[in-house]
Amino acid sequence: MKTLWTDQRLQRLFRHYNKKFWGGKLPHFLVVNDKDRMGCRCDKRRRRIAMNADTLRSDREVRTALVHDMGHITASGHGKDWQREMERLSAAGAPGIKRELTLYRSGPFETRRSIVESFSDTAWEGTTWEGAIMLLGRKFNLISSDGKTISKWAAVTLTQAKKALRRVQRLHLHNPATVNK
Repeated sequence: MKTLWTDQRLQRLFRHYNKKFWGGKLPHFLVVNDKDRMGCRCDKRRRRIAMNADTLRSDREVRTALVHDMGHITASGHGKDWQREMERLSAAGAPGIKRELTLYRSGPFETRRSIVESFSDTAWEGTTWEGAIMLLGRKFNLISSDGKTISKWAAVTLTQAKKALRRVQRLHLHNPATVNK
């Protein structure tokens, strides 16, 4: 049976992993189980990790997601610096990180899931689909300079991204208090 993941439990796990894998050297971050979010997000500016533990299938996925996002405190994106940090964590026995690292190495530095999450995150900030496609479509090299998708992989990713963005926009319409949460 999957654990009930409260904010307090996630915060305790953050402190435990900080001590175990970083020697307690990471700065304090607030960790919350945000049921309005799809996936997980490390916001370094606000020193906050938000995840929807209910959308993750197992306790191991929750733990892996937390370590993954804690890795973003030391290295942005999913490039070489972050991958080196994940290698270090995997060698130290962090849960699920070996598989996580394999996923990120199997394709571009950004996975489809992380790209879709980026589109979803822009919707929380009030960005339209048109604005998101211009900003993120180019950033992730999904569209050409004339706005056309560059590959079948890019087209599928953009279809999923549009659905995720629209889902967040619908949440805003039904619950305006979630805007800029």
